[in-house]
Amino acid sequence: MTPMSLYVANIVLYVKYSDGNQNNYPIWENIVLIETSSEEEAFEKAEKIGKESNGDCFFWEDREAVWEYAGIRKLLEVDNINDLKNGVEITFSQMLLESKSDLNKFTDGDEVKVIYE
Repeated sequence: MTPMSLYVANIVLYVKYSDGNQNNYPIWENIVLIETSSEEEAFEKAEKIGKESNGDCFFWEDREAVWEYAGIRKLLEVDNINDLKNGVEITFSQMLLESKSDLNKFTDGDEVKVIYE
């Protein structure tokens, strides 16, 4: 029997406006845990989860919209699966900011230009 591994998948969904006028792209990045025996299978399962989110109808800024699956942004294996407890790092993101002022804005939740690396 193949040993199971735990993966963290970052699934990106975007707001698709029903009126066909896509003047911006609000997104959600959903982070899900996937237990499986291989990275390839984890990716397939993550894609399935993302695609199952398609089509949920709602209103975004007073416009009718649906969620649309955009892709898997990141898939990481959790190295310390047997040591999961409070404070254990599960995933990370690497970004670049232009200044200390931008860093302060970012941590305060204010608008700032971020370069995802």
